[in-house]
Amino acid sequence: LGVVYDNTGNHVPIYSVPKIYSDGNGGALYSYFTLELNVLFSSANRILSNGTSPFPPNGAVTSVNNLFFHVDPYLAFNQSTNETYVFWTMADASSQSFFTVGGQKFSGTGQRLWTDSGITYTPLDTLEVFGVNCLLHNNNPVVIYQRAFLNSTIYAFRTDQNGSYVWSGNIINVSNAQSPKSGTSSAINQNGMVMSAWTDGRNSVTFGDGGIYAQNINFNGTIGPVGINVISSEIPESFTLGQNYPNPFNNMTSVEFSINVSGIYKMEIYDITGKLADEVFKEFKSPGTYKLNYDAVKLTTGAYFYKLSSDKINQTKKFLLIK
Repeated sequence: LGVVYDNTGNHVPIYSVPKIYSDGNGGALYSYFTLELNVLFSSANRILSNGTSPFPPNGAVTSVNNLFFHVDPYLAFNQSTNETYVFWTMADASSQSFFTVGGQKFSGTGQRLWTDSGITYTPLDTLEVFGVNCLLHNNNPVVIYQRAFLNSTIYAFRTDQNGSYVWSGNIINVSNAQSPKSGTSSAINQNGMVMSAWTDGRNSVTFGDGGIYAQNINFNGTIGPVGINVISSEIPESFTLGQNYPNPFNNMTSVEFSINVSGIYKMEIYDITGKLADEVFKEFKSPGTYKLNYDAVKLTTGAYFYKLSSDKINQTKKFLLIK
């Protein structure tokens, strides 16, 4: 952010260097922050392929809460709904000593949908928040951010379209190695798996040296591989869901299933009360037979139902987890 004065000596607020994003339809979005009345506000805007903007003039402010500075916004755009999700770093305006993550969703015309103040995520902490990334899958944003620079930790959380946490425990630890980290960059694949990479000085002697480290974050909030292997590409006669093996099991088990029609399929785990306990995957599958290796690290001992479904068919089986 810079400071500019006009020829009369009056201060002129200017914008930070904006981040630019494609809207997938020939247009673009951008996020930025400005200094207004001694408070930093984050904003977003969209320019259509014809050069017009459906957002308010000069963009839409993410939060009008003037008790905080709002900086370094990062957005994700949903092409199917024209909605925009924005997440950013917040710091108390009085001392800039306490930090958290803010979030907002805009309608296609730039109207704030998560109240005028947005939603505050993570507790206020003296450890600075920076490097916020935001990625979108199935209208669920996944947010990655870092606290501190020296001896820093990288975290992530996922929300639903209403801004509520989705994962068990709300916020997961992506990397807690006590080392200086910076430059976090993330991408998401068609299955909702996020891959994050960053510069890490954990094995360096000289400050500023180090290597590139990375971690994957599964859509269900677990860390590490979720193995879905293709057993056969032959088109099966019917849609079937096999019994998991071993059963009972301790953490790891396998499930085979067959799909005879292409489509979006999801596997969900429910406890005996019918409450959703885990969303294993939700993705496009072609006809064939598959084997899923499932890690029940998020679940506690008990009986559960696992359900494989599409918009036309579903099957449910029961398993017993013993830890």
